[in-house]
Amino acid sequence: MRVLHEINQKHKGVILFHDVHKQSVMALSPVIEELQRQDYTFLARRGGPT
Repeated sequence: MRVLHEINQKHKGVILFHDVHKQSVMALSPVIEELQRQDYTFLARRGGPT
């Protein structure tokens, strides 16, 4: 809910989830689904630092 609240207030943003936190993993799918309903665009970064 915190992520969605912040995004809806600012109408933009970068969301970073760390998969080492169980709460983040569990929250990711509902957050993505809601933002897709709101027509947000998604990018994924794979790999380590360059």
